[in-house]
This record gives sequence, C-alpha cells and structure tokens, in this order.
Amino acid sequence: MDYLAPPLNAVLQIQLRIKSGSSVHSAIQAYVKDFPECPFAVQTGLWLFYIKTGKSFTESIITKKSYRKTLLDILYRGLNGEPILDILQEFETELKTAALHDLEQQIQKLPFLSLIPLFLFQVPAFFLLLLAPLLLELQASLNS
Repeated sequence: MDYLAPPLNAVLQIQLRIKSGSSVHSAIQAYVKDFPECPFAVQTGLWLFYIKTGKSFTESIITKKSYRKTLLDILYRGLNGEPILDILQEFETELKTAALHDLEQQIQKLPFLSLIPLFLFQVPAFFLLLLAPLLLELQASLNS
C-alpha cells in the first residue's frame, strides 16, 4: 500500500502512543512495528537504530524531503528528553495542510490524465467507425 502522507501517519501514530503514556522511544518502535510495509516506517526504524548506536544517519530520501527531516529532528529532541507533544500537534496541523495542498494538485491534474486513454483508444476507434462505411463504399465502387 502506498501512503499519501507517511510523515502525517507517523505523527498521528506516535502522538497517540505518547498520549497513552508510552515513551517517545517505545512510541517510535511501535510505529515501526505496526507499519512494516511503509518505506518511511522502515527508514524511521533504521534511523532509530543509528541513533541508538551513535552513528550519523544520512539517508538521501529523508534529507531531500523537509517534512520527514523535520519529523526526525522533533523525534530526536523527544529521545533526548524534551517534551514534544505540543510540537507534534502543531506539526500535525502543518502536515494536514500540506497533504490537502498535494491532494488538490493531484485532483487538478486528474482531468488531463483521464484524457490520455480517451485520445489513445476511443478517438481512433470512433474515427474507424465513421470511416468504415466510406471505405466499404469506396471499395465497392472500385471493384465495379
């Protein structure tokens, strides 16, 4: 399954676990465990492993996407003992706005993308239906 907004899903899941009394570390682990098919969850688990071992995490996919990097920065602050629940709630509203904006852009592209099969398959078939009687009549007149 391809998720529309993986950072938003992560924020919601981690925020729910923190509100229920879990630590930030266990909330991240539960998110990674609950969504093994999500690539961002796998990358988050790898990031958590790197943090535990003291290595630096430089994943090109995460560093290119600012929301993912920002989320990992917030989670890192939470792992260091800072309270992050309010920050996660503010970040959640920002992510919802960004997801709605992306969804609106996709919806605006949809009519043009739906025209591609129309012009590739239906328009040639329609012309064939229009031209078939003319071609048959032309063939009949040439044979006589």
